[in-house]
Amino acid sequence: GKSAGKKAARRSNKGAKEDDIDESSSADSTSTASSSSASSTGKSKPRKPKVNKKTSKDGSAYVGSRDGNKGNYFGEYGDLSVHQLMLSDGPRMRFYHSVLGDSNPASAPTKDSVVVEVGCGSGVLSVWASKFGQARRVIAFEGSSDMASIASAVAVENGVHVVKVKADPSATTGKQKKPKPSRQAAAPTSIWSHQKEAEDEAETTTPSFVVVDGISDVVVDQGVDAFIHRFLQNEKYRPAALATELPYLPVSVLYSEWMGFYLLHECMLPSVIRMRDFLTQVNSEVERKNAEVQTSPADLGSSTSYGPPVMVPNSATLYVAPVTLLPWYERRFAKFWSSVSPSPNPRLLAECLGDHGINDDETALGANSAQSFQNPKFLSMNIIAKLQLEGTLTAVEESGTPLVEILPSSSLLHEPKVFATIDLQRCSQKGALECVGDAVFNFGDSTISKNRARASASQHVSVDGFCVWFDVAQRADDARDVSQRNEGNKVLASLPTGPLDSPTHWKQSTMLIPSQMRSPIPPTSDTDGPLAVSTRSEEH
Repeated sequence: GKSAGKKAARRSNKGAKEDDIDESSSADSTSTASSSSASSTGKSKPRKPKVNKKTSKDGSAYVGSRDGNKGNYFGEYGDLSVHQLMLSDGPRMRFYHSVLGDSNPASAPTKDSVVVEVGCGSGVLSVWASKFGQARRVIAFEGSSDMASIASAVAVENGVHVVKVKADPSATTGKQKKPKPSRQAAAPTSIWSHQKEAEDEAETTTPSFVVVDGISDVVVDQGVDAFIHRFLQNEKYRPAALATELPYLPVSVLYSEWMGFYLLHECMLPSVIRMRDFLTQVNSEVERKNAEVQTSPADLGSSTSYGPPVMVPNSATLYVAPVTLLPWYERRFAKFWSSVSPSPNPRLLAECLGDHGINDDETALGANSAQSFQNPKFLSMNIIAKLQLEGTLTAVEESGTPLVEILPSSSLLHEPKVFATIDLQRCSQKGALECVGDAVFNFGDSTISKNRARASASQHVSVDGFCVWFDVAQRADDARDVSQRNEGNKVLASLPTGPLDSPTHWKQSTMLIPSQMRSPIPPTSDTDGPLAVSTRSEEH
């Protein structure tokens, strides 16, 4: 069939399917999926994502024509190199893969439930959940239209039956057709398409992965009933005296990779918290609706009491520590410019370019400054290192943003202090907007400071700024399994991003103190003692 003169196509590739559902159909028409015409070999070609590829000035490809120019938030996420960077982040990928797997009882989706992702990007996390999790359905929201199409194509490529719908069913793209006078606008249709009449008892076709093209706030604004109708209907439910399936599926897990530099840079967390609160209301209504048709709890063999979805991650911690930039300067600039060779070491070049995969202070990179005075092939060009450092720090100060770099662990002048913690399972939307904290550092009591003093008593060290980074974790206190929950705040999986941890694409963010208060880098012979700095003054 056709819906309001428009056709919803289903494609298959090695058993995978991708459907586009037109939800702007009229009230008296039913949206169905018509099979695409097969080729002479009996196979149909996989559907390619509808994206407009462009090339940036540096030659790298990106997409995002429907998302406006490349400078806006969602347009920037059309840059495929951004996704390559995120998918190359080993700690990030391992954390989410371990948390979403069935082996983790605290966060693995319950059987016959729905999981939701806010901001799916290329779709890797939701495809994982679809292929390896036990959830009945995965619903992924993506604000970039082009990335939503790419996520759908990734699902098809990996054998996952996917449907792509718009967050706002009334939104249209391209040339619009005038509605027929006899038709009236209908409520959003559900995500699957019945291939037979409703009275037919045969099972209907339903996707395991639903990509929602649009931001999650749009769907939240449509209300609880609309969400349940569109996304949570149980295709296996059949009205009977003794129901073996309930009519609606609960949402068991809500996951998102929302973190930005210094945790909150992207301001995405409030939308995730809003979706958490909304899904809590959704589950309460699903419980009520299911109770109306359930004759007894024994019908399903388990309780039908649904609480809030488990958040992934469910804990976040923000850390701060005073740092010196001297080790970073030496690694990033001085090692290269102090001994320029006719045959540069490629690992040294990578480090000088800020390769986030290298973070070993003790690694010998082949640059030996002493050789520059013994071997005529080596040239000392330290003046350029100083100029490059000066230009970098000046640009950071003028922009009013932190210095975002991976700092060597030797840059730490004191043990980190916890600046703020966020309970993502319970915090309010207002609590997700800002972190307010206080930290006082006593260098006389610091083991790091004492060890540094013993190692190089004559070396001058000054505080150049305060480095901020975060950890996110999955803790057992929100486990559905009571035996797991009794273990308290046991960390089941964590994603740390500090200078002492494996490098990530988030790096660390250093808030520089004013330039007039910083000592020169490298220090000069007439520099006085180290600067004492407190994080809070009496006036502020």
